[in-house]
Amino acid sequence: MQKNSEEKIYPASLTKMMTTIVAIEKLPDLKKEIKLTNSTFQGLYEADASMAGFQPGEQVRAIDLLYGVMLPSGAECCIILMLEQSLKRLETTPCVSYGANS
Repeated sequence: MQKNSEEKIYPASLTKMMTTIVAIEKLPDLKKEIKLTNSTFQGLYEADASMAGFQPGEQVRAIDLLYGVMLPSGAECCIILMLEQSLKRLETTPCVSYGANS
């Protein structure tokens, strides 16, 4: 008996792992400081997302965002890293190469 076995879901932990892998592979300088903007946080507060604790307006190194992603929280870190260096357009290719194809 399978309940909703064909339903597509978006597992947060897998997304966080893939964000971490892609960011490590694609960001040229993990010591680069990134300014956190208000728009990055839009929707996260309303969604009651688990976050690492960074605030809009802060300057944060990419490596610190990676640490935040790997915490049991860190939604804002994932979004910021995906926006940095236009990783959104690159995310599909690495994921497929790791076997994530749906």
